[in-house]
Amino acid sequence: MKIMSLRQAGEEGGDKVLVYGGPGAGKTSLISTLPGKVLVASAEKGLASLDPDADIDVAPIDNVNDLVEVVDVLESKDHGYNWLALDSFSDIAEVVFADELARQSDPRKLYPAVEQRVLRLVRTLRGLNLNVYVTAKAFRVTDSETSRTQHIVKMPGNSLGQQIPYFFDFFFRLRVKKDGERVLQTGPEPDSDAKYRSSRKLEQYEPANLGQLLAKLKGGK
Repeated sequence: MKIMSLRQAGEEGGDKVLVYGGPGAGKTSLISTLPGKVLVASAEKGLASLDPDADIDVAPIDNVNDLVEVVDVLESKDHGYNWLALDSFSDIAEVVFADELARQSDPRKLYPAVEQRVLRLVRTLRGLNLNVYVTAKAFRVTDSETSRTQHIVKMPGNSLGQQIPYFFDFFFRLRVKKDGERVLQTGPEPDSDAKYRSSRKLEQYEPANLGQLLAKLKGGK
């Protein structure tokens, strides 16, 4: 039996971070703020905002097999990466949807099958022994009875966008203030959700720098 400290347990599994936001908010550019060597699994093809001199490699995701190969590499011990960044998970889920659409003859089984495969992928990401950063698009929904508007993670189907955040340790919404400043919303608000699992406290809005934010949660400056 292996026994370790709480700090060791947290470090061994790595941080699992999901950031969602509107188009152009800067979710992809946050990859440049991650410390260490990063592998970007990109289904979005929009990486121009990243620093070309940063220690970042890119694996294009055009189909499900591409994604399987990335996971296989990262399940090995000698891949050399500190972070996996999936950009964006909304687009990767659409890749899964397209693959399942080609398989299914019964349309009633389509969305349940997609949901199972996407949730299985999320569980695999949680099990990886490295840090994972996932971007996702925000989707605005309005309750027909209350007229209340809510921003959620955009995913195929009706329930995936609400389920996925619970698998992550850090779930932030990237927002752009009226003055153009980008900030990470760290706690829930009437129009959107956010959360983090840590005994340390964050401000409701933190600067849009994941490296600094995670260092703050771990007791750094």
